[in-house]
Amino acid sequence: VDPASDLPALCAALLQQGDVESAQPDVVVHTSYVPDDPYMSSSGTWGASYADQWGPLAINVTDALDFTSPYASNATIIGIMDTGLDYNHLDITDNVWVNPLESSGNATDESYALSYEDDIRGYDFADGDNDPMDGVTVDAGHGTHVAGIAAARSNNSLGVAGVSPTSTVMVLKIFSDQGSGALGYATDALDYAVAMGADVVNMSFGSDGTYDGFENAVAAGAASGLVMIAALGNDSLNLDTSGVDFYP
Repeated sequence: VDPASDLPALCAALLQQGDVESAQPDVVVHTSYVPDDPYMSSSGTWGASYADQWGPLAINVTDALDFTSPYASNATIIGIMDTGLDYNHLDITDNVWVNPLESSGNATDESYALSYEDDIRGYDFADGDNDPMDGVTVDAGHGTHVAGIAAARSNNSLGVAGVSPTSTVMVLKIFSDQGSGALGYATDALDYAVAMGADVVNMSFGSDGTYDGFENAVAAGAASGLVMIAALGNDSLNLDTSGVDFYP
């Protein structure tokens, strides 16, 4: 049948024939996708009494994966503003964003006006270099953990399954290798994410103070259509009523 055919009309015409009992378009089906990553089905690995990947399971991520895996491409760019990323980790290395406008090792800025040279995977804004490897002495691995929740590869029989396992991670390192971070670094990182076309930026950090430059960067991100996700903290507080400031 010609795909451009008027299928309802064609079915109606077929039904007019005496030897046709039923005529209707066929329906495409596909298997329900449940990833084989071991921590998606395990519990108590780290001493807890609940599922190892309780968060994704709580939001029914397996239902969403029916629509995103393995059929989608690496189109969505997620900026992870954190301690960096172990971009060699086997469960995420294939999902690390690669700057399409940059060439490695030539000590020139080829894609961005603020002179971030050889920013292949993103940038280390805290240490001022182009290697955003997760390696801080305080909270080491935090950025890799967060990136894995967002975009670890799925159905590879390894580790965890990310919520969006076909996205790519733009590494926005705002904590130095000594463990210190600042909203000034976050401001530069957010400006970079907007300029380089990130679709989403995750900010799993907080402070008790505000910073005008960062507020301006957030406003610019919102105007560009960037989706920005910020943490609420780990203290089970209602920030609207507790009197505790936790920014952003």
